Order: sequence, then structure tokens, then C-alpha cells
Amino acid sequence: MKRLLVLGGNYTEFVIVKRAKALGVYTIVTDNHTDWSLSPAKQIADEAWNISWSDIDALYRKCSETEVDGVLAGFSEFRVENMIKLCSLLNLPCSLTMDQLNITRDKKKFKQLCSQFGLECVHEYSIDGACDFPVIVKPVDRAGSIGINVANNIAELRQHYELAMSLSPSKNVIIEDFITDGIKVDVYYYVHDKTITFLGSSDTIMCEGTEGARILQKGWVYPSHFEKLYIETADFKVREMLRFLNLKNCYVTMSAFCEEDKFLFFEAGFRLSGEFSFDYYQSLTGVNYLDCIIQYSLGDNSVSRTFVDANDLCPLYAVTLNYFCKDGHIACITPEESLNSIPNTKAYIYVKAGDDVSNPTAVYKKAIMCTLVEKDRSKLKELVRKVNQTVTIQTEDFRNLIYEKVDENSIGFIGRHIYNECVLMPRPYYVTYGQIQKLLNISHETNIAKGLHYATYNQPVDKLIEKLKNSVCFVILKGGHLAATASIQFRNIDYWYHSGPIGLLKLLAVDPIFRGKHFAKLLVEEIISCAKQNKINVVVSDSAEKNKAIHDLYLKCGFKQVDCCKYPSNNFFSTVYAKWLDACPWSNVHIKFKYVLRRLQVHRKNKPM
Repeated sequence: MKRLLVLGGNYTEFVIVKRAKALGVYTIVTDNHTDWSLSPAKQIADEAWNISWSDIDALYRKCSETEVDGVLAGFSEFRVENMIKLCSLLNLPCSLTMDQLNITRDKKKFKQLCSQFGLECVHEYSIDGACDFPVIVKPVDRAGSIGINVANNIAELRQHYELAMSLSPSKNVIIEDFITDGIKVDVYYYVHDKTITFLGSSDTIMCEGTEGARILQKGWVYPSHFEKLYIETADFKVREMLRFLNLKNCYVTMSAFCEEDKFLFFEAGFRLSGEFSFDYYQSLTGVNYLDCIIQYSLGDNSVSRTFVDANDLCPLYAVTLNYFCKDGHIACITPEESLNSIPNTKAYIYVKAGDDVSNPTAVYKKAIMCTLVEKDRSKLKELVRKVNQTVTIQTEDFRNLIYEKVDENSIGFIGRHIYNECVLMPRPYYVTYGQIQKLLNISHETNIAKGLHYATYNQPVDKLIEKLKNSVCFVILKGGHLAATASIQFRNIDYWYHSGPIGLLKLLAVDPIFRGKHFAKLLVEEIISCAKQNKINVVVSDSAEKNKAIHDLYLKCGFKQVDCCKYPSNNFFSTVYAKWLDACPWSNVHIKFKYVLRRLQVHRKNKPM
């Protein structure tokens, strides 16, 4: 029986050990923890050593004594570095050289290599130069979101720069544009005997960060919404680069932002990646590339499986959900077997009842990860909903500890065709807040020309995200282009015309090139339908008194003018509109009287001195 040494005993290495044992391999796990409760992989391995995976001399002696056949490190560049060193001393197979690893560890070297092969990269800044905020600050040689933060001003930039510098082994920090109107895309390859196979792609759903961390990846969607574009414009360049690096037998992942139909690359990894894309590829083809990695490390370079480019196969749709844990004592958590009993679901749990979770940095503790797979993408939304409802992490007093969940509506597979290939749907993940804000800016240019300065014009994206709390945002897409948007926010009010819950219709915007197609009316009707589904009886909105287009639209849709107000951030008076979805408690005469009275009062109160 072949003997495999796995460097590290975390939950990620747990997966490697479990897979190796299924292949009939004798597994050994090593790290410096004498308390094996901190090393779950040790608990299931055939053998375990209390030797640090970075103590090369001690490991070399121990491996020589026990005749280890292979060494494997999975998810960390630091452990991969030690794997390379140890394999070199023991004359064992290794998937990488140190020079190849250094390309992935140094983000600047990686970006220089990309440029050599015609791949665009995210724009960089120097600490002493001018920055177009927001920017992202990170060590050039760390992974897993370690030391990464977003800076919105000079003070934050200096603070985050010092932190990133302290966490960088090489004392080198990179400052890049923080992309708000592009989607992070990951692409996966497997190189076997220099033959390159495209394993697939995924888009990242980022945390919104309303309670703190916004750089966390709360979900991956397979295949990427932009996979066809990637294959047509970037795949051949990436393959040329991988061939240039003389990679022979390894897994490769590369990350880019897709912005305005182009890919801006920023990092790569020649190691296993945290979303466990092998689960997706196995569902797609029946081949688990983790098996090949394990077997190659043990000296078996044969191909008993056939690798096929993912884009040449019938599509399979999947979502990987990350559930991060907020600070607190875990009293209750959904058992792994309960999640795995849900059809087409593969779950991994990284914490347990009784654990105390503390998050001193922006990298929150990942508690649960689930990959959901469906052949029919229309069913994926319901599967996400079911898993979201099943997952629970609570304190003894039933306080929820889950940081954010992926909204099943954001998966974006289901929409309603309304006009000439136009689709109306809840905002999918691939329509970013940055794109929504750009649409608001374009839409308001007509109002600006008329002297109506709406506060939502040119506002920061963070402000938009804040305004969309407790909201459902709808969009109309035309061939992937964002044509129109509107949102409904659920809140309580107490005014003369209504006291209680309402649906607040807000952020209605139509791209000028799509005006005249009744998109605004369709969105208002969708908002009203959403309110009914949520048992809301009154929909309220407001807009500038002089905005005739909105005035006419709302009256045609059955809204009544009920109030007047003056927001400090706007340079105009606003009319408040309300629509009762059941019986209106007020007569039209009473509503008109109250509106005229309120308008007179507000205008007098805000009359210039």
C-alpha cells in the first residue's frame, strides 16, 4: 500500500485524506498540533505526526525512516513551498518547481507574465501616487483574503497598507482598482503530461459587507455567465502562457474581473482552490481531478480517466454556497448529514457546536460550504432556497451567527421575457451595484439638464448598497445590457395617509436608448406584484414635482398624490405618491384636500429667506 504524507491537518486537508483513503492509499497527516481537535484531518488519517509541516529537516528524517511514497500539500502556497523542498530532498514526484510557484505567489510577477501574453490586468497604483478610490490593498505574496482590505480614502489606504506590509513575507504590497462594476471570474485547468484541459469556470458572488467584511466570497456560480466570451477571447492566450511555464502535471486556477466585455486578470494559483471545483467537474464528467493529483504525487502518471474540456460538454449548473460565522459561541449547527441528505447537495462543515468564533480581521471564519448541482438550471433557485432554509448556526439564545446568505433570486437563471429578447428579473449576481449606479447616472442626466439634482446621481456605490437594504431590486436586460431598474424596499411608516408596513418604490431608472418601450411601467407593475406576494397593501414612492414623466406614469398606474416633502440633499420639492392594493380608506376628495394642504405647508416652511 502506497504511503502519502499530507502537509497540514485542517478541514481542507480532511478532504484530501478522505479521498486518498477511498483510493486505497495509506495516509499520514503532519502538523505541529498536539491537540488533535485542532487538526480534523489527523483524526481520520491512518497515521499522524506532531511535526510542523515547515520543519523540513525533521520531516525528511521521519519520511526516510517510514519510506513515504509521496508528499502532497493542497490549499496553501506556504505548504506547497515546503512540499517542493521535501520532495526534492526525498527525490519524490512533485507537481511544481519553486520558480513556477513564485509566479503565483508574487502578484506583480504574475501580472508581468500576463502582459507578455496579451492578457490585460487590473490597474495598479503606488502608495505615493494619486489613486482613484476605492482601491484594494493586499500583500503580493499571500492568498485566501489574508491582509486584503478596501480603502475609500487616503487615511484608510495608509492603514491598510501598513497591515498588508506586516503580513507580506517579502514586504511587498500591491494597490489595485477595487472593481465595482465587474464580476470576478475564476477559470480552472488541469495539466497532465503537458496536455491542458479546461475544467470549467465560475463567477463569484461577493459579500455586500453591510455588517463589515465585503471582500469575502459568499458563493460561486458554474459555469461563468461569461464563459463563452472567455473561451473566444482569452482561453488561447492562457494556454500559451501555461505552455511557456512548462507545467507538466498540476491544477491551475486563474482569476480575473470581467468588466465591459474584457477580462482583467489579477492572480493565479497552481494549487487546489477553496471552492473545491473538483466536485463540479466530477458531476460534469465523472472524473475527479483530485484523484489524479494524489496518484501523481505517488508516482502514478498513467491516465485511467479521460479529461474533456468542460465547454465541449452539455452544460451542468451549480452553485457553491459559503456560510461565514459571526462572533459568538456556537450552540447549534446543522449536521453535515442533514445537508448531504438534500438531493444534489455536497456539504462540508468546518466548525462544530461548542466552538467560540472570533473574527479579528476582515477574513471571517467559514463555517459551512455546500455545492449544489442541477441539470435543469431553473431548479437551482429552489435548491438554493431549500439549503438556505436548512442551514442554521445559532447561539444558546437563538441569535443567528450566519454572516450573509446568497439570495436565491440573485442566481439569475429565471426571468420573464417581455419584449424583443428583453428579460425582466430580480437583479442577478452578474449585474453589479456599480452597473446599477452607472444606469442611475445616465438616467438622471435628463433631470440634471432640467435643473433637478437628485441625490442618487453620482452617489458612491457604497451609498447605493446602503439604500438597497431590505430591498428587492429588479432589472430589465437586453442582450446582457442593463436597460432599466427599479427596487422595492420594505419598511414601516407613520404618516396621515398610512401607518404600518409599505413597499417603497425607489431607484427607478431607464437607459435613454430604451425609452419609449414602456419599461418603467413594466417595472412598476412588477413592484406592485412583488408587494402583493409579500402581503403589502400599500406601495409608496416620491419624485420631483416637476418630473412630469414620473407624475404621468404613477397616475396611470393608479397612484394618488398624497403628500409633499423637501429632502435636504435634493434641490427640489418632491411629490409623494401612494397606491392601495386593496380598498383605499380615504375618499378622493379627502386625499386631494390633504395633499393640497400638505404641499402648501411644506412650500411655506422651505420658502427661501
